[in-house]
Amino acid sequence: MKALVIDLGRRSVRYGLVTDDNRLSDVSRVDVGDAGFLSLIKSIVADRGLDISAMTLAVAAPGPFLGELYEPLDLPGWGFRISDLKREFTDRLIVVHDVIAGALGVAVQAKVKRISGPIAANESNGLPPSPKAFIQTGIGLGMAALLPTPAGDWLPISGEGGSATIAPLSEDEDIVFRHFRTAPGRWGFPSAQALLSTESLASVARALRPTFPEIDATEVIAKASEGDEIARRALNVYAGFLGTFAGDVALMFRSYKGVYIAGYLPNDLDEVARNIFLSRFRQRGPAGRQLEPIPIFTIGDEFHTLAGLASLTAEVEKV
Repeated sequence: MKALVIDLGRRSVRYGLVTDDNRLSDVSRVDVGDAGFLSLIKSIVADRGLDISAMTLAVAAPGPFLGELYEPLDLPGWGFRISDLKREFTDRLIVVHDVIAGALGVAVQAKVKRISGPIAANESNGLPPSPKAFIQTGIGLGMAALLPTPAGDWLPISGEGGSATIAPLSEDEDIVFRHFRTAPGRWGFPSAQALLSTESLASVARALRPTFPEIDATEVIAKASEGDEIARRALNVYAGFLGTFAGDVALMFRSYKGVYIAGYLPNDLDEVARNIFLSRFRQRGPAGRQLEPIPIFTIGDEFHTLAGLASLTAEVEKV
């Protein structure tokens, strides 16, 4: 095996192996424990019987990065130094922002679902060369742009768009916004990621009804499909906020080649929530016309970030 690729998350860590012919294989997911990131890598290496010193280790981690030191905001005790990883495992080390790896995974992603757009992402229809936009809903909210290069490749650039703010545009959204203004959770202020991270959907529901049970997002979605009124309203609010954010990102980069959204929530919007998402995506006055030709896709593969890391290890090998 040529490389071990790891996607570090708040509740679980996804990892896989990259073969000598650059294929991603043996993907798996393990729950995050209390031992720390270095101990987790050691257990993976031991369980798989890997000679990691002769391999590339590629890690996708949520930001922010502070040079040599990595201290994830949402994973206390899981910080590490780049030099420690090199000393413990291998000099052939790649550590990137997880949204960069996710964006790279778009180019090799097969499990995409087109939810809107009059043109396919690979059709030009006279439009100028333009980026693709990538949004990742997870422990926070990541965004990146894939810029076209003269060589025909895509260059990923990430940002911290999750720290942007969103204003309410409906009565339910106003209720939710007032709740997050006083109780924004771990983020400390009512940012886009406070409203749109993986765990936010249940918080949105509790804002609408304080007695709503403390359940995870998948259970909220299940309740919505069963007809629970608060769960449905929460899903609609989430869809509206996500549509606003996605439209902002698309306008920011003029992403005529498409907006790609990863995370299980975008894939599980019902018809009503999806229509709210699309309406809010384009609801921005005269600028809305610029969003009409932009196709929107969702990515349903939970290992898409590992695919991006695998492609990155292949590119590094060429250098």
